[in-house]
Amino acid sequence: MFLIGLVIILFILEDNMRSLGFEIACALIVSSIIVQVLKRTFSRNRPYWILKNLNTYGIDLSDYSFPSGHSAASFSTCTIIALNYPKIALFVIFIGFLVAISRIYLAVHYPTDVLAGIIIGVISSLIVHYKLYELISTYIQNNFLGGRVLW
Repeated sequence: MFLIGLVIILFILEDNMRSLGFEIACALIVSSIIVQVLKRTFSRNRPYWILKNLNTYGIDLSDYSFPSGHSAASFSTCTIIALNYPKIALFVIFIGFLVAISRIYLAVHYPTDVLAGIIIGVISSLIVHYKLYELISTYIQNNFLGGRVLW
């Protein structure tokens, strides 16, 4: 929910922030699709479903564990921000790692779930940033905005 709010706020701000918000939204969509396909393919049980003595701090999730969607989403966002604003890259990647580590700490993911989520987030963001972003924005401009520029 936080990332959706962030994207909405970026859409409201000036043009270059709107562009960043759109790029983040594209990366989140790509990584979410990959995560959901893999979750349904592997159907890996969550750690607290197997090890009953783990404290999840009240978290009770109904979907599968592999890969970590939170890790993928945080690294999708962090990677896009880092690619567009290299001066704050270390800070945003640090925040992404905090999110990823929290998933293990809360006993809702195995370390390999989190690692896979990080890899998915980074790769999907690189694909969006270097390949898909221009194609998607040009397609929207030409087919839905009558050639007007998005930002």
